[in-house]
Amino acid sequence: MNASADSRAALFLAYALMACTREEPKPKPAPKVEAAPKPEPKRERPDRSRSLVTVLCADEPDGPGFFSAPDRVTTRARFTCEQPRVRLHDGRTLLAKVRAKQKELDVAELEVVGGEGEPVPLAPPLEPKETDDVTVPGCCEGTIRSVARTRLGVPHFEVAFDRLPKPGSVVIDAQGRAVGLTTDETLVQPFEVAPLEERAKAAVAQEVSALRRALQQPVLAAALVDANGALHAVLLSRTKVDEVKLEGGCTVSPSWEPFRMTAWFDAAERELFQFIDKHDLDIGLFMSTVAVTCGGGGATELKLEGAAGQIEVSKTDQVMTATAKEGAPPPKPLPRPPAKALTSADEQLWRSRYRALRDGREQLERTLREKQRFIDDADTATRRRGMRDGYPPLTPDERVRYDQYRRDLEQAEEQRAVFRRMEDDLEREASSVSVPREWRR
Repeated sequence: MNASADSRAALFLAYALMACTREEPKPKPAPKVEAAPKPEPKRERPDRSRSLVTVLCADEPDGPGFFSAPDRVTTRARFTCEQPRVRLHDGRTLLAKVRAKQKELDVAELEVVGGEGEPVPLAPPLEPKETDDVTVPGCCEGTIRSVARTRLGVPHFEVAFDRLPKPGSVVIDAQGRAVGLTTDETLVQPFEVAPLEERAKAAVAQEVSALRRALQQPVLAAALVDANGALHAVLLSRTKVDEVKLEGGCTVSPSWEPFRMTAWFDAAERELFQFIDKHDLDIGLFMSTVAVTCGGGGATELKLEGAAGQIEVSKTDQVMTATAKEGAPPPKPLPRPPAKALTSADEQLWRSRYRALRDGREQLERTLREKQRFIDDADTATRRRGMRDGYPPLTPDERVRYDQYRRDLEQAEEQRAVFRRMEDDLEREASSVSVPREWRR
């Protein structure tokens, strides 16, 4: 019993010694908590007011511009003349000369004599994206909504501005770089298009040629549901045909009248008419507005039988009437729907229509002045050269231009009469829907 007790005591002692020498488990380290990144301080948009200028011409409206290099100013071609000047931010005025001009894209670059401007760096082409914030220095701020495309395939940004900027204003991104120039209240032409003059000219020439061929037969220019809910089609053609078939078996009988620049009802139609007028495609062109009563009233698209494309049916707030046949009594006026309250969108539309007509008239007068100046200079040069034996008064090219300009000036009054008729048509249309007088300026 004693031996057994001694054995148990020895075993107990051994276990006790083992327990004393056992290492205590080390506590697990607490997980590291990473500090939240500090928010980056908001960068202030660089002040570009010292880079802005006003382009001044004696017979032209003043226009905005900006220094793209210490001695270079970028502006709209419409604001330039033979001897432009630029007014700096501090009121000083410097002489300038046109270094490059792109009429189709309406962009020009001026060389400023003794220029010392602070240039604005250009943003990479088409880098801005939707929802990016932009600003017009000294005017307003906006947000890019989308990228649209113009007739020439040139991409434009559509921007929602909090106030309407002046056309030709430079648009700056958040880094203070120039994105482009405003073309109207919402569109911005990026500077990527500046080197595309030759490409633009080729695109214009190709479209003019294609449209000239197409207009030999009836072309569907627009399909619109008017304020009375009636569907009308606007046709253009150099050939007066008695019947025109629409796809689906519908036949309409147009009554033709001479093409009128002001006879448009929506923006797309206006753009087409302006293109036709600018490139002299209106010579010998006829038009007709026809009521489309067959084929159901819920049509969403119209297409001429055998034509390549189709026109989406749009809406207009105006009342459209079919073109009357020659010698027919004037149609009875249709009952008008209750007058609708004019909105800010209506204001922009009417102001743009009057502005486009005014710009066209001013462009005509500028062109006539330039042609008269060429004739005066040629007459002076002829008198001086005639004093030298054997020296031709004018070169063959100068003689061709001289004769053409003389004919153009002889027809100047007819061209002015066209604008007067267009202004009268627009005034009657504006009065019929009670457009405020201040919108017509």
